[in-house]
Amino acid sequence: MPIRRFLKKYWFKPARWHSIAVYYPVMFPGWVITLSSLFFIVYLGTFSAVTTNSINDFVISFVPRFVVVLLIFDLFCFRTGEYPKWWNVHPKHHRG
Repeated sequence: MPIRRFLKKYWFKPARWHSIAVYYPVMFPGWVITLSSLFFIVYLGTFSAVTTNSINDFVISFVPRFVVVLLIFDLFCFRTGEYPKWWNVHPKHHRG
């Protein structure tokens, strides 16, 4: 089955940008999710800009939707991506 090939490999790889982890797509499903998210953010921004009359209304209508799209994208990246090796979940305590 071709879908199993996509599920066995990582769709996203982590990269370090200053002190945060960012993910970049390395497989076709990752690119589809990334481009879909970008398209949806542009669509939401355009829709919010057309339907609002002021900058305040634009910010109030766009920012929550933008945050939701980014959280969903981050969930996809975290679930289908490689775990960053530099994140030490259980740091070893220094015994001196």
